Amino acid sequence: MAFWTALCSRPTKRVVGLMSGTSADGVDAALVELHGYGRATRVRVLAHATYPYPEPLRQQILAACEPATGHVELLCHLNFALGHCFAEAALALIARAGLTPAEVDLIGSHGQTVYHLPQATPTRLPSTLQLGEPCVIAERTGITTVADFRPRDMAAGGLGAPLAPYGHALLFADPSRPKAVQNIGGMANVTVLAEGTVPLAFDTGPGNVLIDEAVRHFSGGTRHYDANGALAAQGTVHEGLLAELLQHPFLQQPPPKATGRETFGPALWREVLARSQALGLAPADVVRTCTAFTVEAIYANYRRFIFPRWPIAEVVVCGGGAANPVLMQLLRQRLQPLLVTTPEDYGYPNEALEAILFAILANETIHGQAANVPCATGARRAVVLGKIVPPR
Repeated sequence: MAFWTALCSRPTKRVVGLMSGTSADGVDAALVELHGYGRATRVRVLAHATYPYPEPLRQQILAACEPATGHVELLCHLNFALGHCFAEAALALIARAGLTPAEVDLIGSHGQTVYHLPQATPTRLPSTLQLGEPCVIAERTGITTVADFRPRDMAAGGLGAPLAPYGHALLFADPSRPKAVQNIGGMANVTVLAEGTVPLAFDTGPGNVLIDEAVRHFSGGTRHYDANGALAAQGTVHEGLLAELLQHPFLQQPPPKATGRETFGPALWREVLARSQALGLAPADVVRTCTAFTVEAIYANYRRFIFPRWPIAEVVVCGGGAANPVLMQLLRQRLQPLLVTTPEDYGYPNEALEAILFAILANETIHGQAANVPCATGARRAVVLGKIVPPR
């Protein structure tokens, strides 16, 4: 196709990456300039911003994530409504950068995950669902759009997650310095980088999801996250409840492994709430304990699956959790004497990192480059990710 040939022939491309995580706060958008592809990729960030979802839409997304409330009409509506949200975010960011859509080559959109079921059961195949119709994005913006990255990896026998390791290796790998890249979004995942490659990557368990659920509950829905760790800072960890949470079987499960809100979201929060009420815990103590659970779950995975095999010298922490000073303090204490850094130390804005990664993945897709990491997802082979929607 002519548009594809012309697109691939450009040595440098302007690409918008779009991402919304399991917290469903809004659309993270990053406009980057990409030179080359594969291991030769060079990245320059031109602009980035976060565009919050309107609160009624956010409530619909959270309802769709719950098996008891999600239904086919709501999912059908959200797929197109989110497509418009993602398109509007892309157009707003392009204007913010002082460009026109005609000056942008490509959009890579992860979409909004509403359900992720990576494990087969006797009655269910592995499956995943990300909403945010890419045809709407391409039609609204007039820009070639790549989306729906997870299904191809799952079709090849993988878990469809994590998808970040390919980009982590391009941005942070140093053959002389083994390190881990620890993302703490709604869920948490780690990428091990050793000798310039990705020998291991997997989900470590909950990131901010239980903390967010607790804050929403105790604030009566007026707050959606623990800003600056303020509530956790007032509380004390309940060691008994923390010990119970650390018995979760996912923490003992060896990689490859992936998880989501289905495991560590509202259902688990209801159990935590009931247990904390029985123990008579104050709200701040519950939030502090949930924060400690995120940190201890990360450390438990490192102790079991990473430290015995790789002499990690540094941990790059990214995602919303990196903005929580209480969480970061607990993590630094747990990981001593390792150096703990953030993407800013490498010249990349933390709040835009995941959007940058999906801009990179979209660029790999149009060049026909496989960008999953089979040792991370468990796929039978490396595959080209995503679906390409041509411009109007």
